[in-house]
Parts: sequence; structure tokens; C-alpha cells
Amino acid sequence: NQIQILPVPAAVTTFVLICGVYILFIGLQGSYLFSALAGKLPEAFTYAEYARRGFFELCQIGIWTLGILFLANMFAGQTAKALKCCNILLAGETLLLLFTAASKMFLYIRSYGLTINRILPMVFMIWMGMVLISFVLRQRKRFPMVRICLLAGAVLFCMLCVLPVQHLTELYNTWARMSGLIP
Repeated sequence: NQIQILPVPAAVTTFVLICGVYILFIGLQGSYLFSALAGKLPEAFTYAEYARRGFFELCQIGIWTLGILFLANMFAGQTAKALKCCNILLAGETLLLLFTAASKMFLYIRSYGLTINRILPMVFMIWMGMVLISFVLRQRKRFPMVRICLLAGAVLFCMLCVLPVQHLTELYNTWARMSGLIP
């Protein structure tokens, strides 16, 4: 349920400012964020440090984004079209940051192969992407987003528990070495 104690114009103004801060952050950190897409490692970073830092930065941004989205929509209501556009913009900016974090992890995997410790953050990023995409889709049509996201998270977790992840990583690493993809 929504409380609607915050007028929609105030919520939209706050959203615009927050989205502006996100855009400023992405713009100022562009070379750091997007260098993995070009297959380049920034100076003074190891592959592990670059991927780890990208993942934890994403976790912080994700928590902030979900908190902001939850509170803004709870206190301002979700009926205004401008608020829905702001929701989509903020979720989209976070998806972009998620994409950069995943590219950093792929750069690390391309250099050293797969391990369980590299798969776990990737699975979390997949789930986080599903949550953000479902939030964007929910702006057009109401559906039980929380249930679907929790179910998807449970399925992904069960797959990690049931599948022979260690064996699959060994198979991939053997194939990648034979193919010359990793040293």
C-alpha cells in the first residue's frame, strides 16, 4: 500500500536530482567503468581487484537504488506518469552500472577462467538484473513482482546447490585452455 505523504512534484524533483547525480558519476568515472568493455584493465588494478571493486560498487548502488525506488513510490504513489519515467530512468542507470560490473567480471574470467567465487557474483548480478528489469516492466503493467523476483532468486540459488558447479567450471576451463581463450 502507498502512503502518499510526498507530493508528486517533490518526488519527481528529487528523482531528477538523484538521476543527475548518477549521470554525473557515470560521466566522471566513464573510463574506469567502461574500460572493461574495451577489454582493457585500468592502470594500478589487477583483474581480481577490478572485478571485485566493480561488484561491491554495484551492490552499494543497487541498495541505494532499490531503497530510493521503494521509498519514493511508497510515499508519493506510483500513479503519476512523470514518476514512472523517473523510476525507469533510475532503474536504467543502475542496469547500466550492472552491465559495467558484469563486464569487469567477464574480463577477469576471460583472463583466468571460471571459479565458484566468480560464478556466485555473476548469478547475483543476473538476479539483480531480473529485479531491475521487472521493476521497469511493472511501470507499464502491475504484476506480482516481489513474488516473481523471490521465486527467481530461489530457483537460481537452488541451481547453484544442485548443479555440479565445480565440475562445470573445470570443464569450461579445460575447454577454454584448449581453445586458447585463457592461458
